[in-house]
Amino acid sequence: MSDVHHYYQGIQLASQYQSKRHIGWIDKSYNRLHVLPIGQDKRLNTLGEALKETMSKQEAW
Repeated sequence: MSDVHHYYQGIQLASQYQSKRHIGWIDKSYNRLHVLPIGQDKRLNTLGEALKETMSKQEAW
């Protein structure tokens, strides 16, 4: 399994128990990776989209 897959699972788990803190940690990690050469990887773009979607849902928590 790739690290991106683990981040995606983390987003799903944090969404289930509505943890704003864990979503924040994943967001910080994503932002660090996004500026590196791996940031151009399509899998990371998918992760970013999932993170944005979760953060928009987070407003209702």
